[in-house]
Amino acid sequence: MAADLEQQLEALLFWQAVPQSVKQLTATLDASEEAIRSGLVGLERILANRGLRLIATKDEFTLGTAPEFGDCLNGWPRTN
Repeated sequence: MAADLEQQLEALLFWQAVPQSVKQLTATLDASEEAIRSGLVGLERILANRGLRLIATKDEFTLGTAPEFGDCLNGWPRTN
């Protein structure tokens, strides 16, 4: 189930595109705080060598671009 929860977290954080608290994640995914925190650790590990990163601020989490791609992305126009 851990892999399923990691996938659900990834999809939810990508779709929301704004930071989500552990409390919001537990309510949305109907999982315990312990399961959510474990899933976030797993997701962070999975994304470690990818173009996205799990970004944590206090008790909120979101997805963001890996910092090593910042220079590359600065030359691309943003679309709405």
